[in-house]
Amino acid sequence: LHTAYRRQRQMCIRDSNITVDFSEDMKRVVVTDDGVGFGSIEDIEKLFGTFGFDHQTQEELSRGRSYGRFGLGRAQCLAFGSTIWTTNQFTMEVDLKGNSTSDLPYVIKEHAASLHSGCKIEIDLYEVMSLHDKRSLIMSLKNMAKYVSEVLMIDGTRVNENQDDVKWSAKDDDFYFLNAPSERGLSVYNKGVLVCSYGHSKFGVSGDLVSHSDNFAVNMARNDVLIAECHLWKKIPAFLKPFAEKKVKTTLTDQDRIYLVGQMLKGEVNYSCLLYTSDAADDMQCV
Repeated sequence: LHTAYRRQRQMCIRDSNITVDFSEDMKRVVVTDDGVGFGSIEDIEKLFGTFGFDHQTQEELSRGRSYGRFGLGRAQCLAFGSTIWTTNQFTMEVDLKGNSTSDLPYVIKEHAASLHSGCKIEIDLYEVMSLHDKRSLIMSLKNMAKYVSEVLMIDGTRVNENQDDVKWSAKDDDFYFLNAPSERGLSVYNKGVLVCSYGHSKFGVSGDLVSHSDNFAVNMARNDVLIAECHLWKKIPAFLKPFAEKKVKTTLTDQDRIYLVGQMLKGEVNYSCLLYTSDAADDMQCV
């Protein structure tokens, strides 16, 4: 279910804050944003009623989406319950289990006045959540949206970091980086939304890496970086190298050694850091 909320977060256009509220009986979830929403029935039929539309046309690029790329995100919510989408003066109702046909019907209603500025999704769950499910979902959401620039509220409490309050270990025009002393691996965030994590040996560092000026190229599930076509990915090694080299100058761990072997095979290892440090020299004999 947390994937559905990941998709809803990434569907937001421009800057908008998001709230997620659970009913006391855990039968209903309401996701609300204060973004732009839909402005006409034509837009609803073209964008909401069509899956997989082209996001690279001049018209779609002008909408200023931060994440939308495939036009499939909203389908995630539909599998978990009957939904009512309220956007400006419109409502759209979708109920897959209540649908007796094999198509994907939805009912649009236009009201006399605006009901909500932005978009509100009310999900009546097909299966009631347990308390454990709810807690697991909240933990997943907090981790998934840890560094988004907008405010994410869950049951009235902000759960994401304020980027301005984070004491970043390094930053440049593309990335923020928060170094971690452990070897938990490197978590990669696409404009604050978690994509995936890589082992410590991948770059020789652990911590959180956040893109802030541009998006990583990601797969359709948004849980991995498309390395071959991602221009941001190519900038990571040089950005993180100073932190990897600092580890080389001290006693190495197994993960550091694996990283060093990879760098040696590429011809990119900094030999001066290895030759003149006794700890490192001892560790190199272990490699």
